[in-house]
Amino acid sequence: MRYIALALAVQAGVAGAGQMYVCTDAEGKKSFQAMPCAGAVSSEVRAYEVAPATGDSYRPSTGSAVYQQMRSDNRRAQLQRDIRKSELQIEKYQNQMQAELAALRKKKRYAANNQAGATWEQSISTEMQAVTSKYTSLMGVERDNLTMMRQELAGL
Repeated sequence: MRYIALALAVQAGVAGAGQMYVCTDAEGKKSFQAMPCAGAVSSEVRAYEVAPATGDSYRPSTGSAVYQQMRSDNRRAQLQRDIRKSELQIEKYQNQMQAELAALRKKKRYAANNQAGATWEQSISTEMQAVTSKYTSLMGVERDNLTMMRQELAGL
């Protein structure tokens, strides 16, 4: 019994190798798993090596090509999600701006045709400019972030 326990302990400390399955669904999302891919997804088999644990915690070999590829794939997937989120945010800003401007245009129609009405109409026009400026600024920041993410994605 002691010999079996000793053999298992020695074997646990030896570096291991294996394979993993990289499954890509119809939307391009990748998952990494030990079992073959199920359903209508494309799959790729990759070999990997596991270094023996040295100490209290396990740290994968960051120099291996598989690790670097997985890291690159994960970053690419994250960038694609962030790009889509940023595009949706820009669209949301555009819709909010249009809604606020429409409400102000509706309000402007009720201005009376006198001095007080002209002053009120002028203040509404100033408010419309402020709304446009606010959303133009917010969308500009999102577009800058979008450009940086697309450049990083192109570099991967």
